Amino acid sequence: MILTAAGKAITSLPLGRPFHLIRMPRSDLDDRDRAWAAALTAVGGAVPPSDAAELAGRYVLGPGAIAEVAAEAARFSAARGVALDRAAFEDAIGRRLSIRLGAYGSLVNRKARFNEMVLPEDVVAAMRDMIAMVRQRSTILERWGYQRHLGIARGVSSLFSGEPGTGKTMAASVVASELGLELMRIDLSQVVSKWVGETEKNLSEVFDAAEDGQVLILFDEADSLFAKRTDVKTSNDRYANLEVNYLLQRLDTFEGIAILTSNLDGSIDPAFKRRLSLRLQFPFPDEETRVRLWTAHVTPETPIAGDFDFVDLAKRFPLSGGYIRNCALRAAFLAAHEGQPMGQQHLMRAIQLEYREMGKLSTTSRLE
Repeated sequence: MILTAAGKAITSLPLGRPFHLIRMPRSDLDDRDRAWAAALTAVGGAVPPSDAAELAGRYVLGPGAIAEVAAEAARFSAARGVALDRAAFEDAIGRRLSIRLGAYGSLVNRKARFNEMVLPEDVVAAMRDMIAMVRQRSTILERWGYQRHLGIARGVSSLFSGEPGTGKTMAASVVASELGLELMRIDLSQVVSKWVGETEKNLSEVFDAAEDGQVLILFDEADSLFAKRTDVKTSNDRYANLEVNYLLQRLDTFEGIAILTSNLDGSIDPAFKRRLSLRLQFPFPDEETRVRLWTAHVTPETPIAGDFDFVDLAKRFPLSGGYIRNCALRAAFLAAHEGQPMGQQHLMRAIQLEYREMGKLSTTSRLE
């Protein structure tokens, strides 16, 4: 309120400082390419400027952030007395684009490589297609104009389906390892809430953090979250459908990388399948694949007694890769407990114990 010379009060006018909000657009691929080339040239190191295109396609950073990341990577490498290589830049980006998913998931520190996988060639080829899709998406969407004409999202999301133990989770870690990304396994018990609207809020934080932190998110056993919508008979059905509808909308705008794993492909809502970039079926291993799995799970450092007959094991026991891993590990413990090198008899005992614990009377059937 303001008083005049005559003592009369007049209504005060708002004197707040005026402002205008300007949202800066995302830097395009060509700008990022030039910024990375300039930054790599400025700091030197073992990463040539020709690698700028790959870094520009992988990380959506502005020119200022790129210069800061390059300078930070150079400082950390010099302080530790190590070479300024690609890993140094990836570490610097990871520190800058902090991962905010600690409350909703766990970081998978041990990531596998392709040479550790025992899968059919067509499955491996499909995984390589997904990796290429992630690496080339900036070129296709921005430089080739598909983002503008088709209005599709930048994200890459895939469904890995198959029986338990067929390698779905391990395959997700291989994809993360090949792309140089952190792998975060989402804990559905922390995401799903009984309070209305809380699940959607938690999922929003998960997707936002995945986009900002350049992290691959893994929804393991995704059936409970991405299940088919049902007829609304109770209020619980209505709210469950709302969660599914939110996920459908969020996947349309998601710009990160996500992998869903499921033992039951048919339980996933068809609308999700249409929005997925890739749907990959992991088959139950045949005899030849089981021989390779047995061979891979007995390490070269293991002290052994005699020769293993992996062909006989693969023919007699139709086990998936997960159960073969369990049996090989259990046989190693049995041998170590007895103070003996591991032999064929330890593998046989481990298999029989595995079947007995699963309540199977016959050892010629699948455990699942």
